Formats: sequence, C-alpha cells, structure tokens
Amino acid sequence: MAEVVLVPGSFLAAKVWEPVQDLLTAHGIHASAVELTGLGDRRSEEATLDAHVRDVVEALEDTEGPTLLVAHSYAGVPAALAMARLSQKSREKVSTILLGANLPVAGRSIFDDFGRGAAYLRKLSLELDGVAIPVLTRTQLDGWGDHGLSGDLLAQFEAVTSPHPIATYEDKADPSFSWDAFVTPPTFVDLRRDTVKVPPIALESMDVVSLDAGHWPMITAPRELANLIVERTR
Repeated sequence: MAEVVLVPGSFLAAKVWEPVQDLLTAHGIHASAVELTGLGDRRSEEATLDAHVRDVVEALEDTEGPTLLVAHSYAGVPAALAMARLSQKSREKVSTILLGANLPVAGRSIFDDFGRGAAYLRKLSLELDGVAIPVLTRTQLDGWGDHGLSGDLLAQFEAVTSPHPIATYEDKADPSFSWDAFVTPPTFVDLRRDTVKVPPIALESMDVVSLDAGHWPMITAPRELANLIVERTR
C-alpha cells in the first residue's frame, strides 16, 4: 500500500487529521500530516505561498515508495504547485486526492479569482493585524453549507484552527504551472454538502468522486474519508 501525506486547508493545524490517521493506521497504512508554515505549531513563522509549496515538497521527498498526497481545500493550491516542482522520478511515485480543493491557475492568486470575497477577507484581515485572516466565526461557518460542525465536533474544529496567513491568498502561482506535471490524473472529491462547486478543470481531466460530507470531512466524516483514501492506496 502507498504511504499517505495529508495536507490541511486554511486555518487548520496538522492535528486536524488525527482521526483519519488513526483509522488509516488500523488498516496498516502509514500517514503523516504536514504542518504548514504559519499555522498550528508553526504559527509564529512567516508564511507565503512558496513556503507552503516547499512544505509539501519536503514531505513528499521524505517518502520512499508509492505515495498518496491528500490535499484539503486551500491546500490544493500548494499541493499542485509542489507536484510541478518535483523531479520526474518523484512525480511518478505520487498520486493525488484533491479534497473539495482550490486549484491553482498559472500566474494567478487565489484572490484573483475570489471576486468580492477577496475584499471581504482583506477587510477582516485588517481588523485583526493585516497579516492573517481571522478564524471563521460560528455565523460565518454557516455560509459553508451543511458543514456538520456542532457540539463536540465544533469544539474539535475550533481547537485546531488559527488565523490564516493572508500572503498565501495574495501570492501568485508559478506562471509556468501546468497540470501536465501530474503523471497520474488527480482524483477530485466533490463534498456533496459543501458550497464549493467542482472546478471545470476537474470535470475535464480528473477522476471526480463524491463524498456525502460537508467541507471538513476529516472532522465530521473521518471513517468515510479514511475508507476513500484506503481505496486509493491499493
């Protein structure tokens, strides 16, 4: 079976993946989670999009055999850019799951394609410190569809979140980026209870599967997500 590298999305520490890691371990699969610069235990470090790309590259280079890279939400951007930065030999060992993910566009930033949402998040950042976007409030979370976060699950989410470095949304993707960097077409997971729509590029050139969960399935549906990952490691 492949080794699994898990990359958390915006605001999230690596330990958000612990429920899924425990389930994968029970299947005999080694799974590591990436702590992105500026988040979780690395919150004090200055973060850029390039720093997050390097974080993912380093995690992939540490694996020895077949590897399954799982990137959630925002992490789809640095994960895809990391794949393009790997050597051809390293790319050949990696397959990818993009979990309700943002996808990079060559030469463009996340904010470039965020419409009015970019101005709103910049405003929230300025109200905090101008460096990071504050963690979503409970009211703001309700804009993410049927997310399933309440009670203990909401407390679990809040325990692993911190403000997200805004530079990672402002920085532009490498203008030379191409999806041709992927030896194996990625699997895009459509989270059916989420508000995020499947991007056109995923419908055109990726294997699209559905998961009956909201935007944070590692918290609300860890067993179902782990089962999907196990299927892709075989």
